[in-house]
Amino acid sequence: MSQIPSGFRTRITNQRRNLVENPGAACLRWGGLPLNESCLAKPILCLLVLTVSLSCGPGCSPTRMFQNPFRPPVPCVLSPDPSLTEVVNHINDNIGLIHGWRSTDVSIQAAQGGGMSVRLSAVIAVEQTRRFRLSARSPFGNEADFGSNDERFWFFMKRLDAHHVYTVAHNEMHMVQDRLQIPFEPDWLMEVLGVIPIIGAEFELHPDLTDSGVLSLVSERVSPNGEPVRRVILVDKCRGHVVAHSLYDASNQLIAKAELSRYEPDSTSGAMLPHRIGLEWPQAGLKMTMNLGGIEVNPVAVSEQTWQPFRTPTIQHVDLAR
Repeated sequence: MSQIPSGFRTRITNQRRNLVENPGAACLRWGGLPLNESCLAKPILCLLVLTVSLSCGPGCSPTRMFQNPFRPPVPCVLSPDPSLTEVVNHINDNIGLIHGWRSTDVSIQAAQGGGMSVRLSAVIAVEQTRRFRLSARSPFGNEADFGSNDERFWFFMKRLDAHHVYTVAHNEMHMVQDRLQIPFEPDWLMEVLGVIPIIGAEFELHPDLTDSGVLSLVSERVSPNGEPVRRVILVDKCRGHVVAHSLYDASNQLIAKAELSRYEPDSTSGAMLPHRIGLEWPQAGLKMTMNLGGIEVNPVAVSEQTWQPFRTPTIQHVDLAR
């Protein structure tokens, strides 16, 4: 058993003393759980909270371990042993409700190479099939701009190069893939953002043999630079949500990964969308987490300028394929 740090041991001792001297108030505070009635009225529940708190090691959150036994279980939308067709159809039915979406309330936390993380505010817009725009700002102005339209992809990062926007046509991406600091695949990113249907014939379904609660959809494909890659999609086997996308190279090294959580239904379309998206490019040492506030699904007033590369009088455009 791992040794309990002295600070954590002191906190346990103090909370035990509080529980003895004032059991009702102590239970209300224990683990930060929002219990609305006196602990004395629910001694079994209080004992359960106490047991969970004492068994929770350093860095563990008792609120994550504690589950409300009175909350009705979330109904499963997939059958207990779903087929590949059932899983793919469920995902694509949700994607079919979404032609595009945007959010003007995005907070980003990003870090590269183990350095200090940077917090930014951002606006993001996505539209079938290759239209994407992410503009990020800090109190000091524009920090980054990533985008894609039907013909080309571009990126601007002020801290990398404040004077140039780098761009390349989609059909020439294979020519510059090795020169990009991020092994970026626009098509993969569009799939992650939930506007591109999954082609079931490209995947195999791997069952949940470890009782992890997720199913794996696995596909072998070829990257824009002609290298074989393996794509893995993890799906919640009860709710049917996509919880992760991963790309691996021929030597099984992770190229890119996206984790999706905090799914909420859109009140108009009924589509389920993640409000937290974590992106990672290990080979570039880059991690980014996006927390999205309100999401507008299928917006009707997105300017065509949204899908054009970032321009200012002082910034030049550089075509990486030329």
